[in-house]
Parts: sequence; C-alpha cells; structure tokens
Amino acid sequence: MSAFDETTIEMAWGLAPVLGLSALVLILLLSATFSRARDPGFQQPLALLGLSGCCWLAGSRIGDERLDGGLEILTKTFIVDHLTVLFDLMIVVVLLCAVAIRVRSSDSKMRPVGRPSTTFDGGEAEPLVVLAGLGAMLAVHAGTLSLIFFGLELMTFASVVLLLVSRSSESLRDTICSDEGRRVLLWSMAVTAITLMGIAMIYSAIATLEINALGSRVAVAFNRWGAAQPYIKLIEDGPVSGHGTVPAGLLTQAKGKVVVGMAPVSMFLPGLLLLLAGILARIGVVPFVVPGSHPRRGSELQLTVLFTLMSGLAVVGVFLRLFVAKFNAPHLVRDPYGWTAVVVTLGLATAFVGSIRSLRSRSLVRIAVGLAQGQLGMLLTMSAVAAGFYGHRRASVGQISSPVELDWARIAGDDSVMAILLALVVYVLSSLGLFCAIRSCSSPTGGVATLVAWSGLGRRRPLFGLALALVLIAMAGLPPTIGMLSRVAILRSVSQHSSFGTTALLMVAAMLLISLGSLRVVWTLYRRDWQESVGSRPAPADLILYVASATLLVGSLYGEGLVQWCRLSATGMSINSGTTGKALWSRPRRGGPFELSADLGSEVKIEPLNEIEGGLH
Repeated sequence: MSAFDETTIEMAWGLAPVLGLSALVLILLLSATFSRARDPGFQQPLALLGLSGCCWLAGSRIGDERLDGGLEILTKTFIVDHLTVLFDLMIVVVLLCAVAIRVRSSDSKMRPVGRPSTTFDGGEAEPLVVLAGLGAMLAVHAGTLSLIFFGLELMTFASVVLLLVSRSSESLRDTICSDEGRRVLLWSMAVTAITLMGIAMIYSAIATLEINALGSRVAVAFNRWGAAQPYIKLIEDGPVSGHGTVPAGLLTQAKGKVVVGMAPVSMFLPGLLLLLAGILARIGVVPFVVPGSHPRRGSELQLTVLFTLMSGLAVVGVFLRLFVAKFNAPHLVRDPYGWTAVVVTLGLATAFVGSIRSLRSRSLVRIAVGLAQGQLGMLLTMSAVAAGFYGHRRASVGQISSPVELDWARIAGDDSVMAILLALVVYVLSSLGLFCAIRSCSSPTGGVATLVAWSGLGRRRPLFGLALALVLIAMAGLPPTIGMLSRVAILRSVSQHSSFGTTALLMVAAMLLISLGSLRVVWTLYRRDWQESVGSRPAPADLILYVASATLLVGSLYGEGLVQWCRLSATGMSINSGTTGKALWSRPRRGGPFELSADLGSEVKIEPLNEIEGGLH
C-alpha cells in the first residue's frame, strides 16, 4: 500500500465523524432542493438516521490505542486524539436531541412545489442544526487558529440564521430589518471582528497559526521580553549613569534591542485578550449577552439547546486545546496581566449570576439556562486552575526542582482537565434532560411552561417526576448520580493549588447556589398543591429525559469506566499531539491514575522524563 493510500485511510478514520456530518449536511440540502412535496418535518427521520450513524462512528473509537499519542492530519490542520473523540460523541448527542425535540406542527400543510419557504415548517431547520454541530466539531479538531475561527464562525452563522428565520412570519428580509434582526446581526459581526483581530495580532507577534507551535513561540517571545529588561534600565538611566557616560551609539543599539524584545509581547497580550473576548462572547459569559437566545414558544427550545449546549461544548473544547494546553507560560498564568485572572473573574461571575437567576426566575427556560450558565462558569474557572498547574511545571523547568515535583505538576494538571471533562459530561446530560422536560410540558405554538405548571408534577406522573428529579440532583452534585463525582473531582483539584485558595471558597459558594436552584425545582415537583394540566407530552422529549437520567444514575454505580475514559482523554494535554512523548505519557495511564511515592527522592511510576520531553513545546 502506498504512502498516499495510508494517509487517506488515516484521515478517513480519524475524521470519520467530521466527514459524516459534512455528508449529512449535503444530503439534507439536496433533499430539500429536489423534494417535490414538503411535509412538515420530512427531513427529521433522515437527519436522525444520519446522526445515529455519526454517533456510532464517534463511539467506535473510544479507548483506541492508536490515539494515545494523537494524530496530526492534513499537515497539522486537524488533531485527533482521545479528547476529540469525547467531544465528538457529546456534540453528536446534542445534535440528536436538538433534532428529536423539534415536533411537527399539526396545523401545517404541504407546501406547493416552487413556493418559496419563509419558515422551517417544511423541515429545512435540520441542515442548519447539523451545520452548527459541524462547526463546533471543526473547532474542537482544529490544529490551527484559522480553523478554530472558521469552526466557531460556522457554528455561530448557522445558529443566527436559524434564529432569524424561525421567527420570521413573512420573509427573511423583513426579519433582518427588524430591531431584533439588527441586534443579532450586529452582535455576530462584532464577535467576528473581535475574534479575527485577536488572531491577527497573535500571528503578527509570534508568526505562526499552528497550535502545536504556539507554546514554544510564546516562550521565545517572553524570553526576548526578559532579555530586553537590562536595555530598558540602561535607557532609563540616560546618557549619564553611575558607571560614567554611556556612548550615544550604545543607547541607539539599546533602543533597537528593546523594540525587538518588547514588540512581540506588546502585540501578543492584547491579541490574546481580544481572542478571549471573542470566544467568551459566543456563550454569553458575564458581561456579554447573546441576543435572542431565549425562546418565545415551545418549538424554539431547539435554538436554546444550540446556543447553550453546542456553543458551550465548542468553547470548552477550544479553551482546553488552546488556552490550557498552549497558553500556559508562567507569565500568562501566574502574573496579573495573564488570561487566568480574567477567566477566573468572569467564570465565577457567570456562575453566581446564572445560579441567582435560576433562584429568582419563574420561567422554566430561564431557570434551565441559569443553571447551565452556572455550570459553564465553573468549567471556565477550572480551566484556569488546570493551566496554573501546567504553568507551575514550566516555571520549575531549569530551576532546582526534583523530578517528582515536575511530574506532580503535570499530573495535577491532567487531573484538573479530567475533572473538567467529567463535569462537562454532567453538564451536557443534565441540561439536555432538563430542556427536554421543559419541551415535554410546553405547547409548540404557545408559551413555554412556568415553574408553577410543574407544581406536584412528580405526584401526577411518578416516572417522569423521578427522571426529572434525578437530572436536577445531578446538577446539584448530590448522590446517587455522577454529579457528585464531578463535584468531588473539581474540589480535589482546586484545593491542591496554593494560589487558588480564595477561588476555591468562591467555587464552593457558587456550587451551593447551583444546588439550591436545582433543589428548588425538585421541591416544586412534589408539592401537594398542583395544577391540573402541564401541556403536551411529546414522546421524543420524554425518551431523552429518561435516557439522560438513567445514564446519570448508572454512571454513579459504574463510574470507574467513565472516570477512566475522562482521565485518558485528559492525559498529556500539555504535550503536542502526534509525538512519541504523548504516547509514552498516556500509555501507563490506561491502568489507572498515577501514584506518587511518599518519598520525594523516589521516582514517579511512569516513563522517564527525558524520553517524554521530546514531545513538549
């Protein structure tokens, strides 16, 4: 077999879910174009069938040993490893649920051939939903900053178009010209401009867009910045210093050295903050707001799932791949001008605002979105903690530090990422279950149900109430669900970092507020006074709720497999994919967590460090 054939097979195997979603989008578009009659929802079965196949493609690669070291495909444009497999599976699951909960309108009729479509009653929503998932998947697999930008923009574009047209009563042009349409378009253009400007400034500073090369280029930029400090001191002293008169030529040379040393960092830091703002704005992190993301009717819950869960998955994936794994230089995670201080502040603010909103609101959608935002804020805060561990290790290299300390920092960083992934699984399953429960109790054409409508629901529908209570208990982080495992993993990781003592206390307070918001709904479910009706009960939404609650419950009973999968996905996060070093670091972790000996002079039970450093940036 030729090298070209082997490369093609490797690309097809590694990017199978991405290629599957791309083919599904094309098939859905062709079916919408050439169909003679458009029965409402006629593309839904085709989309569900295709997404089921993509789900199988993503799940078939779980734990594959070929991914221990990661793969770089198409000249480092795409990255495939255990982390991308986990995100692929979660993205496809969210797409399946988003397509399944969209119920056909009972009063819709066949659209005559050739008549233009102004709404999505004919099923044209499915291509945009799958396209948004494809964008999120591209961002997670990206090996370059340009592909991250393209993936995020594709996801945002599909979500915005779906939002505009789903609320169009006459034509898309009228919707764009409306006040809401202008707000949505201005928001999307501003986010695009900020993200693109940040990437451009980063490229001008370090002259690369390749993710695996970012860490080394950033380290070189800060080394030049440090080397320029003596020249700054020389210039500040002026022509006359304590050592006598400084020649004018030497001052001119010093100014040139300062420009060469300071310019890259001076461009990089603002670009990094702009990129950070452009990414966080897509998920509505405080103080950013995503306009039009709250549904007006029960049939628009599909939009909320896309804006909340799909965007959250894409952003967390980009954060782990880019900020945690590559932008973990000591100056970026330990000094005040780094990105971790900003993320911790915004993440905690989002967690508190979301949890308080869930406690104060009576709208079920606002309660669900508030709880989801609270969990997302905790995930962002934990990303800063993980980067802090990796930054501690990089700061210790070259100093008088024992090998155990260096390995401990990397292991602690991997464990923090494992806690993030475990909490992310809980975030996706619990949020999907809650949104599907809201869809089940809301009319497609009427308004979304309020909390009062759920009063005593657990007594009238015991199985439905039990499933919903388990989902909410998982959000609260209580047993007997895997939510408790994620909370314990998060608290264990953040308590190990000495620089995040205050952050740990604030995270505990935010967790308590999220738990109160979840238990408030559970208490409402079993109140003695209840309403007589709670709206329609679509079967797909009920089924998704039951599956999500069962997974959250069974996962706690057999949680070792899930924890091991998340640990394997997090292993070697700071090591470049496609290298021998990552494979050497990942292979021992298949047998369980690393264990450090109590004797600091003993060696860690892993491969020697000098065999692994070759894969580091």
